[in-house]
Amino acid sequence: EPVLNFSDSAKAGALKISRFNLQDVKKYEEFHSRFLRDKMNCAERSFDFLKWRYIDIPLRDYHLFKIESDKGIQAIVIVRSAELFGLKTMIIMELLYTNDADSKKAAGSLLFWLRNQSVSNAMDLMVIARQHSSAGKLRLFFHGFLPVPTNFLPQPLEFILRIHSEN
Repeated sequence: EPVLNFSDSAKAGALKISRFNLQDVKKYEEFHSRFLRDKMNCAERSFDFLKWRYIDIPLRDYHLFKIESDKGIQAIVIVRSAELFGLKTMIIMELLYTNDADSKKAAGSLLFWLRNQSVSNAMDLMVIARQHSSAGKLRLFFHGFLPVPTNFLPQPLEFILRIHSEN
């Protein structure tokens, strides 16, 4: 995996971009309740799911960022890096935002910030792991993401099955 180096915080107008971490649980619960209400752009993502899927996994380095206003978390993005077909690639695993205008604008600001981060990290490509028919497709298109033809990706998708037990 290519190494990603991010600044720990940044500004997007009056909004603050910073790392999302375990201490954000209360802020995330408030954001999550709005997210569940809107069910805007992907399946339900509880804090426990995010922790299990992206924080507690030892196999990959995921980078979690939030963008906040005085109203709380407005959007969250989760990224990782990989080498795909010989290209250093930044993969956006999750882009979480709600249906209100502030949250949509914050998601756009996160995408713009990530584009700049991908350039400063000398990435060759930035992609988003997302179902083709998912909501929010127009927002991604507006920020320069294009659908990839199915025949462009001939390899089967790999997946990892993790089972957690109490023992």
